[in-house]
Amino acid sequence: VNYCLYSEQEYSGSNTDEMWAAFTLDNNCYNQPSKQNQVIRWRGGSAKGGGDYFMDDLKAYQKRSGKELHTLFADPKLTSKYALKSDSPAIDAGIDVGYPYSGTAPDRGAIEFIRDSNKRPLNRN
Repeated sequence: VNYCLYSEQEYSGSNTDEMWAAFTLDNNCYNQPSKQNQVIRWRGGSAKGGGDYFMDDLKAYQKRSGKELHTLFADPKLTSKYALKSDSPAIDAGIDVGYPYSGTAPDRGAIEFIRDSNKRPLNRN
């Protein structure tokens, strides 16, 4: 994978400012281990610029795009089975969308991290 998020050049009917404004992108966790590779290649919405964004460019991407204001650019620290490790920045970093979760907030990712199933039962709000 070359990019976590890729948007092609703007052309008639595609990637226009209106189309870009319709996308809701937020609460993600992007990671690109190589400092030389972009995380995001955003070419749509010419009125807002576009560009290539690396791990250190989160603030610039957020400012220029107006998207992903709650997104992390960080190593999610996954196990070989794509579960979160105990020191993952994605633990308790999600938003409540009505599904059960463990901890103070849902985790970002497919598998909810549970420190101790006897002490931290799933929250059933």
